[in-house]
Amino acid sequence: GEPAMPTDKKYAFYQMTVVGVPGEVIDYPLYLTSLDTLCDMTFQLTFPAGLTPDLESVELSTKAVGYDISFTAETDTSYVFSMIGGKVPPGNTGLLQFRVQIPEDWETGASHKVKINQVSVTEVDGTHLTASTLNGSIAVYKRGDTNGDNEVDVSDVMNLANHVLKKNTEVFIEEVSDVTEDDEIDVADAMGIVNIVLKKE
Repeated sequence: GEPAMPTDKKYAFYQMTVVGVPGEVIDYPLYLTSLDTLCDMTFQLTFPAGLTPDLESVELSTKAVGYDISFTAETDTSYVFSMIGGKVPPGNTGLLQFRVQIPEDWETGASHKVKINQVSVTEVDGTHLTASTLNGSIAVYKRGDTNGDNEVDVSDVMNLANHVLKKNTEVFIEEVSDVTEDDEIDVADAMGIVNIVLKKE
């Protein structure tokens, strides 16, 4: 017969791992999976120390219609987001995104956790519920560290060359491999990594 509709965990807010390099401005998204239409919602995001989100850059998904969104700083690292007066249909969607700048002095070869909690959602009939959550992170690597070992060396050149030639690479971090920053990953990026290595020597 028909499976019963679950009575809990009907809604999930989740984040992903976003990759960047020190000093870079990145887009940081928040996603929603829902089994029913949602109306008002609030949630708290807590960022690593030293990272401040640009809340003026918040953009709502086209599926999040009619919301007035506001933010309140709870601490230097935690912010409460309130979305009032709109609706989000059932399904899986990017709820919103905003920009954050990775500090120049952040440790590379590491992931920095972004936490989401204190979620409250309102269904169409006015029922208030909580939602399950999945934290995200910002992974920071040196530009040119194609294999993520926190070193930029000849192995990164070979790794990028294998990727360009469509050979198997065990690890390939695309976000930090575009050394020339021209939105293409090609031989020019391999030469860019060679130049980084030569400057270190």
